[in-house]
Amino acid sequence: MRMGWKKTANKASSSRHSRIICMVLLVLAAWCGVSCTRYKYIPVKQDHIVIENGYSIIRTDSLIVAIRPEYVTSIVTGSKQSFFAISILVRNRTSRSVNFHRQDISIFNGDEQFDPIPIDFLMNIIGANYRYEIYPDPFAVVPQEVPMEKYHNAITSVANNYYSFGLIAPNARKEGLLFFSDRVFGAASFEVRVQMQSIKFTISN
Repeated sequence: MRMGWKKTANKASSSRHSRIICMVLLVLAAWCGVSCTRYKYIPVKQDHIVIENGYSIIRTDSLIVAIRPEYVTSIVTGSKQSFFAISILVRNRTSRSVNFHRQDISIFNGDEQFDPIPIDFLMNIIGANYRYEIYPDPFAVVPQEVPMEKYHNAITSVANNYYSFGLIAPNARKEGLLFFSDRVFGAASFEVRVQMQSIKFTISN
């Protein structure tokens, strides 16, 4: 199966990408009290889909897009906030720069649409955790000692691994993580729509 780049490079990249995903989620787990569990969603066979290494791969006129559900992460602040995460790789097949925007991808659970959660919202969650850890008791006069390194590691991990929307240079690719509402979690099946093409996933038995 061809994804538009050499298979050997794809295997190396897939391994590296998996390690990156594990690292960023482990950092989030250590910082935010994250409960990370592998949730078994598998691609549904479709005529326009290539399936490789758990990724569903589609081609458009200008792009190759590979998507794989990764983890459900539960980030605990003063209240509980959960996110459903996917891994995404986007390659520009053309000799010109191509835009891939936030509105080009959404998840649908039935007729309910979920758009990617902005990175600044995730950063705010991390910041809220930091403030909550310093002042777990709002009436405390003396703040708790909290190592700044944890905070910086979480911020750096999210910034480095969140998928960056926008222009993709000719024959280049971008990859990263996208987060969605926890209402996707536990669905028997869902679909990801990428520029009007449907990619379906179903829960594994």
